Amino acid sequence: MKKYILKRLLQLIIVMLGVTMLTFFVTTLTPSDAAEMYYLSMGIVPSDEELEMRREEMGLNISSIS
Repeated sequence: MKKYILKRLLQLIIVMLGVTMLTFFVTTLTPSDAAEMYYLSMGIVPSDEELEMRREEMGLNISSIS
């Protein structure tokens, strides 16, 4: 029984690692900007200032990371 549980735990770790890596690569490789997509989904063409404000609100502003 212990052998079975250890085997399943190892499989769980491998699957979780694979799902994590897949999610990371998919989100990294997509060329979309979440702030821009927010406005475009509502049919609004945002200005640069609006995009910067939305990125700041969403925590996506790279310049604010230190």
